[in-house]
Amino acid sequence: MPLYFFDTHDGSTFLEDQEGIELDGFEAARLQAQEGLADMARDIIPGDGPERTMTVAVRDREGRTILRAMLTLNVEGADGSGQMDGHRIGSRGSGIARPSREPDPPRAKPLGP
Repeated sequence: MPLYFFDTHDGSTFLEDQEGIELDGFEAARLQAQEGLADMARDIIPGDGPERTMTVAVRDREGRTILRAMLTLNVEGADGSGQMDGHRIGSRGSGIARPSREPDPPRAKPLGP
């Protein structure tokens, strides 16, 4: 069975899969990536800030990225900002500063011949 590695980025932390998982093929890897995104979302949402992007990149045994799945949550106030009536959306109380924007994870090389 093919071996797949699932690297994750939750908007602030990148984790590179060092072990991998044997799966039946690409479709099984795609489903595993989608399930991983759902698990990540449950773990970190609600959170700080009006936007959060989570990414799962799937690599094959040779280290080639064969799939990238992303999930973005964007919350906007009535004025289009991350504020509503003077309160930040996503705050869990006073004293929580808005996190600085993290750079996007590196893009995968295009697939194909």
